[in-house]
Amino acid sequence: MYLSHYHLTYKPFQISSDPKFLWLGEKHKEAFAVLKYGILDNKGFLLLTGDVGTGKTTLINALVNSMESDVIVATVPDPDLSILDFFNYIASAFGADKWFQSKGEFLQFFQGFLNTAYRNGKKVLLIIDEAQRLKYELLEEIRVLSNIEKQSTKLLNIFFVGQDEFNGLLWEDRNRALRQRITLNYQVSALNQEEIHSYITHRLKVAGTEEMIFTSDAIQEIMRYSGGFPRMVNIICDHALLTGFVKEKRKIDQKIIRECAGDLRIPKYIPRIDKIAEEIPNSKMQSEVFFERNAVDSPSAHVYQNISANRSILKASIIFLFILFIIVGYFIYHSSTLPDQIQQQWNQLTNPHKQSPSMDTGIEQPGESVIEIPIHRPKKSEKESLLLDDEVFSNSRSSETGQAVKMNSVSQDGYSTTENHARKSTLGNEDKVPEMEESSASTEGQNRSELEERQFSPAAEIKGNQTIDKLIIPFPHNSNSFSQQDRKELEKVTQILLQNPALSVKIIGYTDSSGPDDYNRSLSLLRAQMVTDFLMKNGVDSRQITTYGLGAASPLGTNDFPEGRRLNRRVELVFTEKRK
Repeated sequence: MYLSHYHLTYKPFQISSDPKFLWLGEKHKEAFAVLKYGILDNKGFLLLTGDVGTGKTTLINALVNSMESDVIVATVPDPDLSILDFFNYIASAFGADKWFQSKGEFLQFFQGFLNTAYRNGKKVLLIIDEAQRLKYELLEEIRVLSNIEKQSTKLLNIFFVGQDEFNGLLWEDRNRALRQRITLNYQVSALNQEEIHSYITHRLKVAGTEEMIFTSDAIQEIMRYSGGFPRMVNIICDHALLTGFVKEKRKIDQKIIRECAGDLRIPKYIPRIDKIAEEIPNSKMQSEVFFERNAVDSPSAHVYQNISANRSILKASIIFLFILFIIVGYFIYHSSTLPDQIQQQWNQLTNPHKQSPSMDTGIEQPGESVIEIPIHRPKKSEKESLLLDDEVFSNSRSSETGQAVKMNSVSQDGYSTTENHARKSTLGNEDKVPEMEESSASTEGQNRSELEERQFSPAAEIKGNQTIDKLIIPFPHNSNSFSQQDRKELEKVTQILLQNPALSVKIIGYTDSSGPDDYNRSLSLLRAQMVTDFLMKNGVDSRQITTYGLGAASPLGTNDFPEGRRLNRRVELVFTEKRK
C-alpha cells in the first residue's frame, strides 16, 4: 500500500522472519559466534533464551543457514507433543520413512542413524524451539537421547531455544540432571536506542531507500513503546509507515509514533517485575553452567558466572518485592470499604483484561441494526430494500438456497477458512460485552474434520427481516499483510460503504493463542487497523468504521492444532445500519 509513497521495493517491517533483512547487532553477533562454535565443537546441550520478540528465531535461522553440508539439522517448532509423537516427528525430520509404534523401534533406528552420520563425518543437530512448552516427562526422554554417544565424542547436539521461563523450568530440582549437562547458555536481550536506529536504517536500506524516514525523536518514542524488542519495533514502524501514507507525510515523527501506539493500544514499556525473580534461578544456574562467550577469539576459554556478583541486586530486589507486597495487601484489605465509584475503579485496575462495554462486537449498539448482505436475492419488497446488492458484495451465488457465503474462503497458505458457526446475537437496546467463546473439546479426528469442512450457515433472521452476516479476512502466522484476493474483496466493500452512507462496519481483529495476551491484542488491532486504513484511503468515511483488536478471543477452532490456529488468525467485518 505505501511502497511507492516512500520509494520502497519491499515492505521493510514484516513481522515474519525474512533472511534478506537479517541484521545482527553486537550482542547477536556474539550469540551467533558462541552458538556456532558450540555446534561445531560437539558441545552436546546448548541453550538460547530471550523474551518474546527479541529475535531468537531470526538468529536460529541465520545459524542454520550458515551451516555447511556436514551438519544434519532438524527443527521441532512446537514440542508440546506426546513422547511417541515427538520421536516420530524427529525421525521424519531426519529422513525416516516409517512410523514407529514403540520407543524401542525408534531408539533402534535413531542409534543406527547417529552412528552412520558419525562414520560419514557428519554432525547431527536437533533444535527444539519454544522449549518453555516442554513437559518434564519429555525433557527426561530428550536427556536420555543424549546418552547415545561414542567414548570420545557426542553423536547428538541438542539446542534448546525458548523464552526466559525455560530457565525457571530447568532450575526445578527434578530437572537438575539435565541442567548439569547444558554446556553453553546464552541470553538474548532487547536492543538499546542506538541499536534500534541501526536496525531501522538497515531494514529501510534493504527495502530500497537510503533515506532515513524516521526522525531521531521518533526513534526515541519507538524505544519507549517497544522496549527494544525487534518484533514490537516492526509492528510500530509498519503501522507508522501506513499512518504516514494516509496522512501523505514522507517523514515519521514523534507525534505519529505516539498516535500509532495509541491506535495499537501499546503502553510505554515497563520491565516485567517477574524478571527480578527470574534472575535468582538464572544466576544460580550460571554458577553451575559455564558460558563460552569469546568463542571465536578463544574457543577454549570458559567464563564461569558467579552468583556472588549479583548479591547486591538480589538484596535490592527482595526489599522492593517486600514493599510492593505491603502496598498491594493494604489496597486489597481496604477495597471492601471503598465507596462504590472508587470500588469500581479498583476492580477495573485489578481486572485490566476485562472487556468494556464499548468493545461490543456481536451485539447491536443503540440505534443500530445488523443486516445481511445476501448472495441470492428474490424480488425485493419495500422492507427488503435496505439490503445491499448481492452482485457487488458476493463473489459466489447460490440461486437455489439463498445462503450467505463468506467471500474469501482460502487463506494464503491454501487452507480453507470457511466458517460454520458465525456468531448471531439477539439485538438489544443496551451495549453488552462480547462473549469470549471457547471451542468445545473434541477428539483430534473430529476437530480436523470440522475445520476442513466448515461452511457458512444461512444467516438467522432477527427483528423485522434483519439478518447478520460478516466477511472474514484470514492472516497467516505472524503476518501483517493480506493477499491480493483479499484486497479485491475489500475494494468491493469500499464501493458498498460509499454507496450506502447509512451503513457502518465493525472491523474486529483476532489471533490464535500463541504468544502473550498483550502481544496478541496489539497484533489483532494492527491487522484490523490495516483494513480500516485501506477503506479510509479509498474514501470511506471514518464515522462508518469502528475498529477493535480482541487478541485470542472468540476462536473459530481449537488452538491445539495448526488447522484451528489458522482459522483463528483473522479480521472480521460485521455490517450494521442505523435505525431510522
